[in-house]
Amino acid sequence: MLPKELLDAKRSRGKIQLNFANEEHLRLAKAVIIAFKSSLGQRYSELQEKLRHLETASNYKKVRGFAKIIERECEFQVATSLDPLSVRRFLFERGYVTSELERIKVLSEAAQEFNTSIEEIERAVFADREEERVLVKIPEISEEELIKRYNLSLLQTLAFNAVRLTFRVSSNHKRILRAIKRLGLMYEIQGDKIEITGPATLLKLTRKYGTSIAKVIPEIIRAKEWWIRLELVEGKRLYIFELSSEDDVELPELEKIEEYSSSLEREFSAKIKRILGVEVIYEPGIIKVGESAYIPDFLIRKGDKEVYVEIVGFWTKDYLRRKLEKVTKLNIPLLLIVNDELFAEKAMRIKGKDVILMKKGKIPYKQVIMKLKEMLTKS
Repeated sequence: MLPKELLDAKRSRGKIQLNFANEEHLRLAKAVIIAFKSSLGQRYSELQEKLRHLETASNYKKVRGFAKIIERECEFQVATSLDPLSVRRFLFERGYVTSELERIKVLSEAAQEFNTSIEEIERAVFADREEERVLVKIPEISEEELIKRYNLSLLQTLAFNAVRLTFRVSSNHKRILRAIKRLGLMYEIQGDKIEITGPATLLKLTRKYGTSIAKVIPEIIRAKEWWIRLELVEGKRLYIFELSSEDDVELPELEKIEEYSSSLEREFSAKIKRILGVEVIYEPGIIKVGESAYIPDFLIRKGDKEVYVEIVGFWTKDYLRRKLEKVTKLNIPLLLIVNDELFAEKAMRIKGKDVILMKKGKIPYKQVIMKLKEMLTKS
């Protein structure tokens, strides 16, 4: 994220539009990168001076935003082997000096105390201040990648103070929900959309909660297709922001997620497609179950006939209990392929649910094929 003062946006008729960076900003992004490269071995204050020369009234938010992105991965060092705090303490304990002669005398005493030169003492006094730190390492980044990372940070900065984040994705549902739960976010399922309560709606606004919402954004944009809606209140006005994968905004190409969570799921998908000639959709979407969400592993579709499939492997007793509670409430044609005899026994008692027990951790495909044919005929 970026500091709030670097949020580059315009507001009009109840809508917020972010001023994303684009190809027109490539030269500016390159200039910022060059400023960092040319500042290696120099003080932070010297780098800041170079960046200030790039700023104008219209681009200063972009310059500072680009710089923040790069600075996150930079390394700075204190330009002395001495401990600046110890040096300051030694000097200040000797009180004020009223002449250059007294100043040199105190510095000489310090040099003797720390076994170094007067020049090194002078360098060390405030060497730990931010502006005195020395830039020793910068990340390898192109201007194109810098623009993409900036745009993601800009989006996260806006999300930080939203009263509500609503989104829809075509894939990556389980990973997103795991992130939401891990981050302790409050959410509701509205049809094919997930709605996250923003920090600005809470009685006690917490920075940590706002940061958690911003952390969900990268997981959302990993999906092949996605749509985001943010609601923000400023003063007495409500503003809406929307963005989707269809919009012409450059965002980072995040690490690709394996399509299947396990080799067993990959094998199942390939075999069912080949043998039955059906459409097999992995993690087909979210099904609301009371106040929680259920995401089946597969949707098997043949024409207008559909059957959901869940492969339940080796899980904890608590996980299986919660899974059973959800399955009981589902009103969909569902085939459970399970690896736990006790779970299978309980699941078989649920009306409208078909259960097949794995054999030594392997799926009995002949039995599964017969059952799917039967279910697709009557569903």
